[in-house]
Amino acid sequence: MEDFVLPDKWCIKVTDENKRTLEDWRYSGAIIHGSREYCASFFNGLKGYWLPTKPYNYPEITFEQFKQYVLKQKTMERELKITPPEGYEIDMEKSTLEHIIFKPVDKKAKTWEEIQELHNKNEKPQYYLSSRGDINIFNLGKHVDIDTIKSHVNTKRQAEKIRALCQLYIIADYYNDGWEVDWDNQDEGKHVPCWDNITNKIDWNIWVRTSQATPPFKSKELLLKAYESNKEIFETALKP
Repeated sequence: MEDFVLPDKWCIKVTDENKRTLEDWRYSGAIIHGSREYCASFFNGLKGYWLPTKPYNYPEITFEQFKQYVLKQKTMERELKITPPEGYEIDMEKSTLEHIIFKPVDKKAKTWEEIQELHNKNEKPQYYLSSRGDINIFNLGKHVDIDTIKSHVNTKRQAEKIRALCQLYIIADYYNDGWEVDWDNQDEGKHVPCWDNITNKIDWNIWVRTSQATPPFKSKELLLKAYESNKEIFETALKP
């Protein structure tokens, strides 16, 4: 049997596990405001006083000791099986041993595979590029293998942009003439083409620190030269 005597003054460290129990005990559910690390038995004449640090001369007790000696709960091991209502599951982030919270089961598709399986079920039409660059439409179905539709997109416009991006990468490689971008070098200018929706003109980002979907050019002059000779491709790839 544990040789423990609850001191007259004690404190307990606040954790995610015991926070709700402490809130219920101290003032009928008064919640913690701000950053509070400890809860003291009595402090400044108040029961369950929240404190940012461990109070001096207040022995720290464990959560198990708090439940047994303060709440007078009997310590015993037992297994309790909880079956959520249909369509619900236990919210593991918000639930505690004393308070079980249910939340609706999230049945929405999350991964690409799940999304495409849903599109198969709904027989959604999608678009893809042929080896010649033609844009074709394909109606999905329940028996379509999703491994065969990895290059599909949802709209014809998306297919047009992807085809133009393929062409844009070929153009950039040629105009850069062997130059390769160094994404780790923040001092190196990287002229990445983009479209300014306000001016409705081509623009470019120079000091880009992260890789972009559009290919960078070695200089502004090369980018503009490539654009003048390939306006339709640039604008198809860059415009919304």
